Amino acid sequence: MTNINDRFLQSLFFSFIPNIQTLTESLHIYQYTYKRMYARTLYIVLFNSIHYLKETKLLILPLG
Repeated sequence: MTNINDRFLQSLFFSFIPNIQTLTESLHIYQYTYKRMYARTLYIVLFNSIHYLKETKLLILPLG
């Protein structure tokens, strides 16, 4: 009886491992896209603020 029980627990455990792996992979993908979106937003905000300061002549940059 214990042998069947052990086998059942093993099969449950090994069927759960790929789910953990896909979960961590999706978390990594989510973290990566979140970081990219954050960096992109930060870049857009910085670019727009520099552009605004250049247009209002509050910032003088030798960029042309």
